[in-house]
Amino acid sequence: MVSRTSPLKKPFFYILFTLFILWIILFEFIIPENSFLPKPGIVLLTIPALFEEYHLLANFFTTVSAIYLPALLAYLFLFLFRKWIFAESGLIYLKSKFISNLAIFVPAILVGIFFVFWFPHSFFPEYLFSFVVSASWWLIEARMHLNNTNENYTISFRSFGADDSFISKNITWYNMLPGAFSKLPAFHLHLWGLILVFEFIMDYYGLGAILRQTLLFHDLSALFLLTIIISLISAAGYAFIRALENRFIFWRAE
Repeated sequence: MVSRTSPLKKPFFYILFTLFILWIILFEFIIPENSFLPKPGIVLLTIPALFEEYHLLANFFTTVSAIYLPALLAYLFLFLFRKWIFAESGLIYLKSKFISNLAIFVPAILVGIFFVFWFPHSFFPEYLFSFVVSASWWLIEARMHLNNTNENYTISFRSFGADDSFISKNITWYNMLPGAFSKLPAFHLHLWGLILVFEFIMDYYGLGAILRQTLLFHDLSALFLLTIIISLISAAGYAFIRALENRFIFWRAE
């Protein structure tokens, strides 16, 4: 099994812990109240307000489900239909190049803004936007790794009578996974940013909508605390993706 080292080394956590201690000492006891960082004591008092006034729990589940559920469905969609998607005349050859070129000139969030315009005050566009972004990313990654398939595998299986659909399902797909999963943590962070911005613009539900409210109310303590919460959640998602990769994607494309 191939072990993949995480960039989150111990020194990184030591630095974070040191900064945390400095924040407590400086902003609680030395530096007076300011608009740069809140006092730790005020941040603690803000925790109940996040739940009572900003409805943190409901908005938390909205954002998390809008990120991970459509992303999972996008992966399952490609997995179930990989036989046709990876065929030489299939969807990936017809659509992925267009999507790749479109992604160069049109930022994904602009597509999300149209979804907000078309479906205001609805949960539907957020999930649809997340699914489209996730499915597009998988198609682009698949296209990038298609040419890396070892031809010896293809020739060997064809000599036993394997057709294109068999090769697509059992060789091309699994050859693509290691490279795609190595980039998945970066996409995970990218998707978090897109959904937060989407919710910020839509101003309906989600952690992005809370971020918008904290800015409107100039609530520095709530903004600071919410930033910490979002960072912890995304870090947990990163660790989970790495754990999945180490547990299930234990081979390397050749």
